[in-house]
Amino acid sequence: TLAAGIERLLGDAALRARLRARLLERAPDNTWEARARRLLAWMEAAA
Repeated sequence: TLAAGIERLLGDAALRARLRARLLERAPDNTWEARARRLLAWMEAAA
């Protein structure tokens, strides 16, 4: 459940650190511009 996941994060500093590091690695790929490009490519492929 969501509550169990939150409790796990609150109690596991190593997990928080891993998730934070992964988030920071992926952040440049999650700009509005990058998302718009992926959406446009998906729409063009579906057409």
